[in-house]
Amino acid sequence: MLNPTSIIELYINQAGLCAYCRCDLLAEIYSGGSVVIEHIIPVSRGGTNERSNLCISCDECNRVKRSKTGDEYNEFLKPFHAGLVEKKELTQYHRFKRHADLQDNREKVKDTLTDSDKEVLLNRLITIENRVNSLSKAFGKLKIYLEEGYGR
Repeated sequence: MLNPTSIIELYINQAGLCAYCRCDLLAEIYSGGSVVIEHIIPVSRGGTNERSNLCISCDECNRVKRSKTGDEYNEFLKPFHAGLVEKKELTQYHRFKRHADLQDNREKVKDTLTDSDKEVLLNRLITIENRVNSLSKAFGKLKIYLEEGYGR
């Protein structure tokens, strides 16, 4: 599990934008959407829980990306990033925002990120991560139960 400082560092490193579609992550949260800590290379495909394999994405990108690697998903999003189509045409979802160059936004995000914004971001991501961890434990127990033949 990432500590709060690491989550904020990830957020700042991404200039406050989804790692894939570049929508504003806090705007997603404040408008009722979700953001998630996401594996760039899915664990199911050999990815690890190391910080270098983690990013923050909007829920839409996380759901559509599924088991694709970050590179595969970015390839999928190329027409969107080229301005040829809207994201909803690629993902069948309806919310997106386009943003300026990632590097230019990093300092601006770092300077304007309030303590309140940090708290909202951390609370949302930590709550989601705790739910995922609880579900993983429950599924692990269920798997053991079934493997031992109790489910038959």
